[in-house]
Formats: sequence, C-alpha cells, structure tokens
Amino acid sequence: MSTYHSIKTYPIHIEKSLYNSNKSYRLIHLSNGILALLISNPSTDAAACSMCIATGSHNDPIELPGLAHFCEHMLFLGSKQFPNPNEFMGLIGSNGGNTNAFTTGEQTCFYYELPINQTEHNHELIFDYSLRNFSAFFKNPIFNYNLLNQEVNAINNEHDSNKSNINKIFYHGNLFTLNESPKINKLNIRNYLINYFQNYFQPNKMSLVIEGPQSLNHLQKLVVQNFNNIGQSSSSSSSTPTSSSTSLLLNKRKKSLSMDHSSTSSFSRNSISSLNSLASSNDNTGLNILHDSFADSYINFHPYESPQYINNLLYISSDNFNPTIRLIFPIKDPKMIKHLDFLETIWCNLLGDESKDSLCFYLKSGKNYISSIMMFIQDLTIYDKVLILELELTKNGEKHISNILGIIFNYIGQILSASSYRLIRYFKELKIVKDHSFYYQTSSTSIMDEVSHLSQVLQSDLNELGLDNILKGFKGIGSDDDENELFWIQLLHDFKMETENLLSINNFNIILISNQLQSIYEFTNQKHPTLEKDKYYHFDYKIVPFDPLQILEYQNKITELTINVPPTTNKFLSFTELELFTLLHNLNSPHNLESTYSENSMFQTKRISINDPPRLLDFSKQFEIWFKPEYDLIFKSNIITSLQFQTIEMESSPMTNIAMELLCYSWGLYANLTGTPSITLNLNGPKRDFVKVLQFIITEFLSYFNNSGEIPYKDLLKVRIKLRKEYQDLLVTNGIKQALAGSTMLLDENVWTIDERLDALEILDQSELSRICECLNRNVMYTRIFVNGDCNEDDVNQISKIINKLTNHERIILNNSPLQLHEPSSYLLTEGTDYVFEVTNTNKEDPLHSIYYYIQLGPRDDIETRTLGTLIDYMFSINLEYELRTKKQLGYSIFSGLKISRSTMGIYISILSGSFNPQELKEEIEKFIFNWELILQNYSTQEFESKLIKPFLDSQNENLEDSGIPSNLLYAMIPSMNSTNFINDSHNYRNHWNCFEKILSKTFRFQALGGKEEIDLNYIKSLSLSKFVSYFNQLVSVKSHSRSLLSILINSSMTNEQIEHNLIENQLSSYLENNGIDLRKSEILKILDTCNYDYVTVMNYLFKHYGIKEDKFKSYVSVIKQFGKSAIYNSKLMAAAKKNQTQSDIMYDMKSLQKSCIKRFGDKYSSNESVLIPTYLSDSDQLKQDSDLVFEENDVSPYHKLENFYNDSHEEDADYLNLYS
Repeated sequence: MSTYHSIKTYPIHIEKSLYNSNKSYRLIHLSNGILALLISNPSTDAAACSMCIATGSHNDPIELPGLAHFCEHMLFLGSKQFPNPNEFMGLIGSNGGNTNAFTTGEQTCFYYELPINQTEHNHELIFDYSLRNFSAFFKNPIFNYNLLNQEVNAINNEHDSNKSNINKIFYHGNLFTLNESPKINKLNIRNYLINYFQNYFQPNKMSLVIEGPQSLNHLQKLVVQNFNNIGQSSSSSSSTPTSSSTSLLLNKRKKSLSMDHSSTSSFSRNSISSLNSLASSNDNTGLNILHDSFADSYINFHPYESPQYINNLLYISSDNFNPTIRLIFPIKDPKMIKHLDFLETIWCNLLGDESKDSLCFYLKSGKNYISSIMMFIQDLTIYDKVLILELELTKNGEKHISNILGIIFNYIGQILSASSYRLIRYFKELKIVKDHSFYYQTSSTSIMDEVSHLSQVLQSDLNELGLDNILKGFKGIGSDDDENELFWIQLLHDFKMETENLLSINNFNIILISNQLQSIYEFTNQKHPTLEKDKYYHFDYKIVPFDPLQILEYQNKITELTINVPPTTNKFLSFTELELFTLLHNLNSPHNLESTYSENSMFQTKRISINDPPRLLDFSKQFEIWFKPEYDLIFKSNIITSLQFQTIEMESSPMTNIAMELLCYSWGLYANLTGTPSITLNLNGPKRDFVKVLQFIITEFLSYFNNSGEIPYKDLLKVRIKLRKEYQDLLVTNGIKQALAGSTMLLDENVWTIDERLDALEILDQSELSRICECLNRNVMYTRIFVNGDCNEDDVNQISKIINKLTNHERIILNNSPLQLHEPSSYLLTEGTDYVFEVTNTNKEDPLHSIYYYIQLGPRDDIETRTLGTLIDYMFSINLEYELRTKKQLGYSIFSGLKISRSTMGIYISILSGSFNPQELKEEIEKFIFNWELILQNYSTQEFESKLIKPFLDSQNENLEDSGIPSNLLYAMIPSMNSTNFINDSHNYRNHWNCFEKILSKTFRFQALGGKEEIDLNYIKSLSLSKFVSYFNQLVSVKSHSRSLLSILINSSMTNEQIEHNLIENQLSSYLENNGIDLRKSEILKILDTCNYDYVTVMNYLFKHYGIKEDKFKSYVSVIKQFGKSAIYNSKLMAAAKKNQTQSDIMYDMKSLQKSCIKRFGDKYSSNESVLIPTYLSDSDQLKQDSDLVFEENDVSPYHKLENFYNDSHEEDADYLNLYS
C-alpha cells in the first residue's frame, strides 16, 4: 500500500457555522502518529499551516526554567536540511507572509501563512517549498551552537518587555536561567535542548492543521510528503525525561489525582453525530493527545485537594496598574461535572452581566466600588480549571473590599434561592444565544490564527468533545433535551449543586493588585506584613491566608440588594431554539455539505468574490450615504453599518474632544475619530434583528440629547475618573505604544497631548456637556452612513430613515452652499530636518528603552509616494528582524512598516530594547539603512529585478493583515467603549472598516485592503534601478540632505546603576535559593549594600558567613567576571553586537561594497553617519511651526470630491446593477 493510502481517515462531518459552510474538512492520522486536519477553502487566496506539540514549560527541567521556550526559538534558526538561520523567516517575509510561535505550559505551537500564487523557488511552488522547510523544524534541528547565546539575549529582551506585566508567569526563561546559571552549574545547554527535543517532539504528541484553496486530496498529498517521516530520522528516546531532568511541575507535586479519565460518548444530535460516535467507538487511539502526553506527569499533582491551597490572598503591590481584585474558584474534578461547558456559560453570564440591576450595575452605579467586571474560565492544566471573577476597583472600592466580597457572596446566595421557573427560562435563553453565536460566527482576519487555534483543539479530548464539534470547541445540548422539560429540571438541580460547591466561601482564593497594603488588613488579620520580591518580575508581593468565616460575616451584613436574579428576559431574542436547530441541521445536512468541487484538482474553484468599491448611493451638502452589497458567505444574513455625525458649530479643541469622549463612554462608540468633534457608531449583527437594535440605539441617543446631556453628578465624576485613569495608563504603557501615540500627536493636526487632555478634563463641567448636546440637538451636523452586507437598497433606505430621526440629514436646506467642514490634515516635515523628540518613560518600573524612527516620504495622495514607499517597506522587511534582532540583539520587539497618516506617508522602524539606549538604537538603524544603500548602489539591473522587483510583485497579497504595529491607525482604531461581544478583528468587520476609513479620509481608493493604500504595480514593473536608487538617495539615505526625519526616543527612567543593582539582587536571590539559603529581601539588600554591590565581595561574604562550597563559589565568580563590574548587562550585549556586526559584514561583504561606493561616488561613503544635524524638540509646537499642513490639490472641497467620485462611478452603476440584480 502506498504511503498516501496508508494513513487513517476518520469518516466524520464536522458541524459548521454559516461562514465556513463552503469549506471541506478531512481528519486523518498519519502513519507516524501525527493527527492532521485538512481544510479546503475555495474562498481564500492564502494558505496556512500550524503544528502544535503537546509539550511546554511544564516539562522544563527544574535546573533550566525556560528550556521549552528556548527550544521554540531555536527551531527557527536552522535544520540539517535548511541550515541557514534566516532561511524560513526570510522566505515568509519576502513573499508577503506572516509567522509566529508560542509556548504555554502544555503546548508549543508554530504557525505561518503565505499568499497562494504561482511564485516558485527552484522550480517549486513557494507554499510547497515552505512546507518542506517548516516540516524540517521537527526532524533535524541543528541547535546552532554559535546562535545559542544570541537567542538567549533575545529571550532576555522578551523577558524584560514582560517585566511591567504583572499578569505574566515566568515560563520563558531569561539571561540568568538560560546562560549564567547553566555556566555556574556546568550544564551543557545545547545537550539539554537536544534531549528535550528528542524526548518531547514525538509524532504522537503532534497535531497539524493546514488550510488553503487546494483540494483535500492535494493538501493530503502535501502533508504526507512533508510530515509523515517526522520521527524516523531522529533518535528514538523515551518520552519521559531522565532523572537529571526532572520537570519543574513534577518537583512541586504533592497530592495524587482523584480523577476519572475515561471518555464519555458525545450526545447524539442527528445522524451525523452518530457517524462520529461510530468512528470513535471503533478506535479512539490518539484522539486525546494532551492526556496521553501528561497523564503520568500529573498523577501526583492536584493542588486544590489540600486545604492549604485554598482561602489564600496574593497581594501584589503596584503603582502602574488599576487596582484590581480577582476571586479564583477552583473547579475540582471537571470531567466529573456533566454539561460543564454549559454550566460555565451560565456562571460567566450571571456574574459577568453588565445590564441594569445586575451585580455589575449595583457595584458600579449603586456603590461606586468598581469600574468593570469580567467572569471567565482559565485552564491551569488539562485537568485543572478555575473560574475567575475579576473586578477593576475604584479608589472607593479599594477601601471597601470586605463589603464587595459580602455583596458578591450574598448575590451568589440569591442565585441559589432564585425562582426555578426564571432560572430555567434564563438557561433556555443562554442556549439560544450560544447556538445563535455559533451559527453567525465571524471569521478571523488571519487564516494562520484559525489554523493555530484548531491545532490546539485537536489535542483536547476529542472522544469527549465529539469529532463533529471540533470547530465549535464545545459539546452542545441537543434539541431532544430542549423538548424534555425533565432535562431542564435536572440541569437546574445540577447547576445549584455545583454552584453551591464551586462558588463557596470555602473554595476560593484572592489576588489583589493595589498599592494600598492596608486594603488586606480587615479580613486577613495581618498588620504590616513584610513583602517579598518576585525574583523574575521584581514586583513586591505577599501571600497570606484569610478566614472564610469573616467573609460570611460580611455576607450576612448585606440586607438589601437591588439585583435581578436572573436578569430579565432578553427582548432582542427573536429566534426560537427550534428555528436555530433547524438552521444548523439544514446547514450541516450531508446533502447540503456535498462539495461541488473536484477532490482531485490541485486548486478548488474559487468562489466569485465581490471586490467592487462601495457605491455612493446618495449625497447632499450635509450627508453622504454609501452602500456595498456582499455575496460572500462571511456576510450571509449579516449587516454592518457605520454612522458618523460631525458637529459643524464647534471647533476642535481639547475641551470639545474630551466632552465628546465623555459622551461616547458607552456601548460601541468612537469619539473624534478623524480629529473633528464627532461621534461614530458601528453596529454589526444578523439581518433579522438589525433594524430593531438600531431603533433602540437611536432612541437612546435622542433621549440623551433631548435632555441636554444631563448626567447625574456622581455618574459624571465616575466617568471623568475612568477617563483620567485611561490617560494616566497611557503614560505608563510600554515605550512603543507611547512613541506611537507621540508620533500621531506630532504629525497629525488636532491631536492633543495627554497634559492638554487632562487639563481640559479637570475644568469640564455639566454646562459644557449641555452646550455640546444642544449643538448636536440643533442638527447642525454632517452625516456619513455606510451600510454593507447581505442587504439591498431598500434595506439601506430603511436604515437611513431610522438614523434620520437623530441626524435629520434628509432635511431640505434652502442655502445651497455646502456645510463648512474642516477636515484635519497632517504636517509635511521640512526637507533636510532630523527632528528628535526625547523623553523619559514615566513608568518607573519599566527598564526598557525604545525608539520610533520615522522617515516621511510625501503626501498620501501621491501615487509614486505610495508605490515606492511600499517597495522600500518590503525591502527593509527582508532582513530587518534577522539583522537587528537575531544578529545584533538590539531587542526582542523590532518592527518596521509604512505609517499612513491622514495626509502623509512614511516608513518607520521601532525597537524596544533593554540593552541599548535610544541614541544607540538610532545609530544602529541608520547603519542598517546605510548598508541597504551600499547594496542598492552595487546591484546590477538583473540583481535588482531578481532579488527585489520580482519577489515584491509575487508577494503582493493585500488580504494578509499587518503582523506588527498597524500602518494605518485609523483603520486599527477600537471604540472608546464597546459591548463585550464587539469583535474588531473579524474578516467582515475589517473589510467594512477598511472601506469606511477610506470614506472618512476621502481617498476613495477602495481596492486596497487591510487599511493599506493602492499602489501602481505597472509602475513597479517598469521601474528602473537608477530611478529607484535616485528616489532612495533623495528621501531615505542617511547621506541625503533633503530627507525628512522624526525620531521619538523614550529613555527608561531607571539609571544604568539601578538596572545593574536590580540585576545583581535578583541573580543573587536565585543563586541563594538554588543553594538552599533562605534570606529575606531586607537581608539580601543589606549584604549588597555592605559589599557595595560588588560581585566578588558579595561572594566572599557568602563564602565566609554561609559556607558556600568552594567549587560553587569559584564557578560563580568565574561567570560573574565575564560580565564586568559596571554596565554589566549593556556591555555584554554591546560586545555581542560588535561581534555580530563583523559576521554580518562577512556575510554581505559590506566592506567590499563600501569600497566600491567610495571608488565610484567619493568619500561620502567612507562612514555610515547621517549628514543631518539633529534638531531636538522641547514640545510639539516647534515642529508644527516649522512644517506645513497638506491641503487638497486645487482647493477641491470635500463636497466637490464627492461629486467627482459620484460622476466618475455613475456610468458604471447600470452595469453593476445588471450584473448583481
């Protein structure tokens, strides 16, 4: 039998939602044990692949924390078949794709996506070639010894970037655990990597998902060719680590599991699921990968069985995060709980509800204790789950934590005593909502995210889940149950029993994030406890027990709660369960699922895709209405509408902007989206109830404006506090985000600084809000409406009439002149300027420096700027990450791309670094640009065509989103506030928002997707090398006297000495812990202070007073001496960077290229320094005074631009309607 036919195929029909009903699926087991899901998607023009391995940080050896994550990094850096460390990353980047990987406690996942076209690499299609390269990761990785230290530094930078995130746990390793500690303990880390890979990267631990437009048979052929021989070439070793590599998790295990791991059959909904049950009953081997991989490891691990792990409080001291409390309820023996998926839905909705008279409403509006609430499930291991209730506290709430706990448990008691009839009614509503959500499920914008998610799902217990539920991810309750009232009565009984056990004062822990230590005094009986410091993240914390009986006392003190249990009937539910069941049944009927495409063709027939631009349906002096019908399945029975109304009577100012933000502090609204006083609403949902929901929202708007925006003083105060906190949070976010916000503030008109916003917020009062509402109520506004989806012109007219009740845009204006709109623009930097805006990070706990380096190219409307800017962006992306991150180790987070402002465009490079200061980063970026100029100057015409132009043309696939910093911030904007089910990364929303961004910015260039801009590919095809070099030399080159540059430098507020002292303190803490010496933080600090933070003096002190063994002492000192006494961290990495610079020069022969340029063009190429003298900015005013705003050519007004667009497209309307009527 051939290899192709020797695999096992599962005869299943996967239950689908509406948007993926045209896809074909096949689940197979390769002969080597890999479980693979094949997805033939005729609608896509990209392909993606994901490999997930059932191993992660839980398998880290105790002596090497972070090894699993280190292995993930190293697999990208070369295999026996493809030894070039930049081979895979370069291949994906140069062909317009994206790639990523991550490590969790139990899984390591690698995934990527590529455009599908006819591009070849050595006579092999690019995607086919990429699969060969990708599969080699898992066959013979070489773990290049010369790259080990470099990648440890990259991981350490990643660790540094996580230090300000107190929600992270240490899994990824750092410089100490992966470099210094192994040297101290004489561990060969490369051998550990090899052993780890051989032990855990076994085929029976792997799940693979591949998706593309190819047929199922062709996808299966690709999978078999590339992945069926994994495990054959590597040495076969036991899947259990040797005793010298005991895992971190095993070391902590105390109690045994009392858990039934047996599978239960899935509930039979119809004949399709019966087929799945048959498949499972025949042979369920390999359909529970995580269990098979970890069952032995977890046999003695179940932390919540012991009382000592319950009723504890973890206090984390932090000034940079909103005060937050988390209540953590362990779900014990989750596999023993019937219908747990649905019970989790009930708990999350009951306690996380935000509607009026809910728990959230009472704590937020009634008591001013919280600003938000969230309930969610978190998996700790495959056998351990917790239910988490997270509340973001106000200052008032911080002072009344005991009251909050009493209210919560009083509410839980009300749930248990609530009316059985009302609870069952609520359960049935939730089931309708859950089925409704699945049926109308939207697609992800990224195909690689989809395959990554599914590759993780494949490792769960598929016998329990049911093979038909792979896409759903949960086992539903069938309609047969719904018709049996006894089922709901039994479910109610189970719900109350499990709620009583789970949501109990005797079954929860608390995490409190606050800077008010006294907050824990009243219910822990601990006054002034001594805080400890986390040795990896450096935050101060304390774990203390609390008495649950005290919580019971607080609960009993609560006498009256105005909370509805359960919430009132959902008036927006229009489907019955029978209707939804019928829809899903018909959609997944075997007759309807029969593919109309050939199984054996290489590519499936691609569905007709509607790429026509939106139509300007109607417009006047005061409004514009756009319409775009959709015929793709992702829009089936779905409508998306965006509405913006812009007030004309008010000029943009910090005061009006803040007022608008206050008004928009509710569901799904955007404030001042285009830099003008405006409100934008986006509504996305099923066509069936769309009008009903829209009418409700418009009525709410009218009611508010008619009351002149009257907000009770307490509510106004709460919103102001919340908004102030958001601005203050921006000041302590990571440097990249701060720099990105700063670039927008400097380059665009009507973007106000944080200080200006905070000043305006302080003086804003009710009278100003009332004035703005009166302006809005007078209907002196300009209205934009964009409707698209599964609808027609009659639907659009109906939607417009409903909106007209608010905007009155259909009114007749006798004055024929258009409304005077001021459309904010962007600043065009003066030629020959190198602006530098340097600040210190206000987050005192962030040790990282950052830079945002921006080269402005010209106006956004200029086709040459857009086209050549996109080409330069592509050129930089070919090797930027490899050169600056992998080789020079400048930082872990390195991004480059286009920056699309309102009216201008440019190229940016951004770096977050723990080892280089911003000025050094600027110099390294300019070296990178200089090297590209040397390469370009030495290109032959043939090299220019083959190495740059042809790969660029082949890589153009605008369906793939930006993988780093978004190029267009308006396109990437999220609402000021939105409903919890608002999804801004679905494919249909992104398509809609892409068009609406071009309507708002008035470019009307709708063909470019993903927030990008249209370019002229014919211009690229005819572009000469001399023309491109001339453009590069004028606008990009560091030797240009006419380029325009803005660098935003953000320095860490920590001095080098502080960073060094923190490093020494934490290294010493780790070293002492590893040697069994338990010292308090205060004692360690005293020792360091006595020894003046000198390593050798410290070690002599420890040797003398604590009896450190001499061999350990010498080993430690020898390692420390490698780093030096001062600037320890930075100097080490700088030395590595210089070494790597030499390697880079050899690889590209940059010295020869430089000599050639000097010989041809003179001494200007003798150095890589910029010829421009930096201009340091003290504030934004200087730049704006020096620069000009970009205005429309020939003074074309917005109205005339609309008119021109309408006239140009009007002739095509008749053909359009005939084609799609």
